[in-house]
Amino acid sequence: MRIAFDLDGTLIEECTSQFRLEPTGRLARMIVRSKVRKGTRTLFRRLRREGHQIWLYTFSPLPAWRLRLWFVLMGMPLNGVVDLATHERVTGGVGSKQPASFQIDLLIDNEREIVRRVLRQGQLAFHIWEGDAAWTETVLDGIAALQETEQRFARAA
Repeated sequence: MRIAFDLDGTLIEECTSQFRLEPTGRLARMIVRSKVRKGTRTLFRRLRREGHQIWLYTFSPLPAWRLRLWFVLMGMPLNGVVDLATHERVTGGVGSKQPASFQIDLLIDNEREIVRRVLRQGQLAFHIWEGDAAWTETVLDGIAALQETEQRFARAA
């Protein structure tokens, strides 16, 4: 499954974020000053072991190459990044996220309205609350439920 995570407020803190952060090495901080949400590294490693692709889908002004390098330096290589420039080029400037345009199977975001729009497009998405201390379990449980549903439909077909 190709899984895309939003960045601001989902994986990295915003002014109002309520989550703990992973320690970040000096070299990574030279690329991007932010830190990622605690548990991100462990979650990404587990998802990779399970055969998933890890993507970012963000409207952050940071370019994709910089985000890729930052995540590599933190020990979390990405399979792909959809930054604002890529989104605008591929979607023709459509304002809302369009996971299907990038063959993304699941979008995980902290903004409920973005999740609602993606669901209305017929795509899979779910909301991660910034205050959820067990957010990695929420993600894993959500993915497991989606996979179970897919298997049931496949058996019924």
